[in-house]
Amino acid sequence: MTERRARTVLTVDEVSAFEDAQPDPAGGRPELAAEFLAARHARDDAERRIERAVLTARREGVPWSAIGVLLGTTGQAAHQRYRRLEAAQQR
Repeated sequence: MTERRARTVLTVDEVSAFEDAQPDPAGGRPELAAEFLAARHARDDAERRIERAVLTARREGVPWSAIGVLLGTTGQAAHQRYRRLEAAQQR
């Protein structure tokens, strides 16, 4: 079974009420908020690329220890973080 994430559907009014209740973390500076949003998108894209690379490496028999080195971490840390990808593909 693949991993499923629950999604909550909110109305426009609910989102607006939530936003109105929250302090503006960017302090009224939309350029700062835009920079963070762009960085988050870049991080998400990078994570997807890493996941594809890990899956390719594992399919080709690359050990977790080598993947860890390539990611700048240990093999154990790489295995703990990305083993779900390999398990999901085997199902």
